Amino acid sequence: MKKDLMSLKTTTGWGSILLIPGIPEDKEKMPARLLTALTVLFLIFAGSPLANLNTNMVNAETNPYAQTGSIIVNTNNTAANFTLIGPTTYAGNGTAWSQSDAPEGTYNITFDPIPGYDTPANDTQTLVSGGTITFTGLYNLSVGTITVTTDNTAATFNITGPATYSGSGTTWSRSEAPIGTYTITFDPIPGYDTPASDTRTLVSGGAVDFTGLYIKTIYTLTLQASADSHISEWNQNARYGNETTMGVRSFFQGTNKNGRSLIKFNTLPIPAGSTIISATLRLNASNVPTALRNYKINRVEQSWDESNVTWNNRPSTASSATSFASTPSLPGMMSWIVTPDTQDWVNGSPNYGWQISDQSEDSSTQYTTMFYTKEYSDTSLMPALVVQYTTV
Repeated sequence: MKKDLMSLKTTTGWGSILLIPGIPEDKEKMPARLLTALTVLFLIFAGSPLANLNTNMVNAETNPYAQTGSIIVNTNNTAANFTLIGPTTYAGNGTAWSQSDAPEGTYNITFDPIPGYDTPANDTQTLVSGGTITFTGLYNLSVGTITVTTDNTAATFNITGPATYSGSGTTWSRSEAPIGTYTITFDPIPGYDTPASDTRTLVSGGAVDFTGLYIKTIYTLTLQASADSHISEWNQNARYGNETTMGVRSFFQGTNKNGRSLIKFNTLPIPAGSTIISATLRLNASNVPTALRNYKINRVEQSWDESNVTWNNRPSTASSATSFASTPSLPGMMSWIVTPDTQDWVNGSPNYGWQISDQSEDSSTQYTTMFYTKEYSDTSLMPALVVQYTTV
C-alpha cells in the first residue's frame, strides 16, 4: 500500500524525519539523508517569497532585494532649493543633484521661490526599478515691460524701483525690466506744468504704462495802472491827473459837456513772445447813473502824460472800439475784454492805453459814472489789468 509522501516519517535516534521520495530507507545512511533533506528545505525556503518578508521592511539602500532607481534634478540657479516627496522624501539644492538607489514609485518635486525669478512649476514623475527620472527647474528672471509716453519732445524723466532708468522724448520703453514697484518723476520744462509723479507695480510678464502730459502753464498777472486821468469837455483845459476819481459823462446843455477817462498799463512784465489767453480791464465805480449806459473803450494812438493831458490836447484814438460794457445798477466793478490790444503790445506795438467814453454822448440828461483811480487809498478798488498768458 502506497503512503502519502508528505506524511512519510521514520523515527531514529535523531528524531522523526521526513522521508524523501526515491531515497531508500536505510538507517545507516540516515544522517546523510537528514542533511540532504535540510539542504533541500533551505533552498526551497530561500527561493520562496517568504524569504523577503523582513527585507521589505528596511531601507532600499541596505536591502539587496529592493526595487530602486535614480533621481536627477537639474536647475539653472545655484540658489535653487527643492523638495522631493514620494516613497522617500529628499531635499536638495544647487544646479545639479542626484540620488541613486531611490525606491521605485511616484515622486513630486516642489521648487522654492527665489526673489526676482519665476518659480518653476511642480512636477510629478514615476520611477521604475532600474530606471532614472530627471526633473528640470528653470528659474527665469521675473521681468516685464515699462513704457513711457509724453506729449513733448523735450520731456526727460527718471524711473526708480528694482532697477533705475532715465529716458526722454515722446515714446520710451524698456523690456525685461525686473518686476516690482516703480515710480516715475518727470523733469520740468519751462512754460509747462510738470506732470505729477506716478507709481505702478510691474508683474512678471506684464507691462506698466506711464503717461506724462506737459500742459502749457497759464500765468496770471494783475497789473496796476501806470497812468490815469479824466478829461472834461466842460472844462477843456483842466488837468485831473492827481485826482482819486475819474469820470465818464454824457451831457449836452447848450454846449457839449461830455467827459472821458484815459488809462494806461505797463505790459513789459509780460514776457515777450507770450500768448495772451485773456486780458480784462477792471474799473471800480464809486457811483453810477440811474439809467443803464454802455461804455466803450478805444485804443489810444498817441502818447500822453497824466499830469498835463486835457480835453484840448487829448490824444487821438482808434476809430473802432475794442470792447463795450454796461454800467451796473449799483456801484461796483465794470470790466472790458481787451485781449487783442494786450497781445499787440506784448508783440511790440506801441502801448498808449485806452480811452473810456459813453457810447451815446451828448444826451439831454446828464449821466455820469465816477471810477476810482490809481491815486485812491484802497488798492482793491484801484484800476487793474488782469492778464492770463502762456510763454510757449
